[in-house]
Amino acid sequence: QTGATPGVTKTMQEVQLDSKIKLLDSPGLVLASGNMSDASVALRNAVKVETLADPVTPVVAIISRVPRPHLMMQYGVSTFSDTAEFLAKLAISSGKLKKGGVPDRDMAARIVLTDWNSGKIKYFTHPPEQQKTESTSQIVQEFSKDFSLDDLESVERMEISNLPTVRPSEIVQIEGGEVIDKAEQ
Repeated sequence: QTGATPGVTKTMQEVQLDSKIKLLDSPGLVLASGNMSDASVALRNAVKVETLADPVTPVVAIISRVPRPHLMMQYGVSTFSDTAEFLAKLAISSGKLKKGGVPDRDMAARIVLTDWNSGKIKYFTHPPEQQKTESTSQIVQEFSKDFSLDDLESVERMEISNLPTVRPSEIVQIEGGEVIDKAEQ
């Protein structure tokens, strides 16, 4: 069984997507780095959304990252000024109400977190601007002094001369077998 929910994938497994593509699914590992607050852990999908004590805090981070018009269009809510208002409007539009018709902001926050972790909320950042640098190119006419073919040849000669000499008494002649005789024919 595979899934985006933490703990679903227990072992390494192959999933055949089509006749030529296999997906290798393995249990995920989230490395602890920096502040491991509930918000950062939830945004990395390292804990189940249902087990979060405070699902609203990660949604504050999502709202600060994702453009508001995108969230308004995604969830069909009108303009909002803060996270509490957004979650209240989402709870009302999705029917998540407590007793007395009070919007259930926690349930609305869990909806947003589930959508974030499953990829329904599209989020991207633009790459950083690179400074324009002057670069030149030229055709190399000769090697630099550090790389010299003459020096390379002299080093090879020196290494060959340092090899141990083989005395005639150490030479062993081996008779050719059938394979060698056939190859020579």
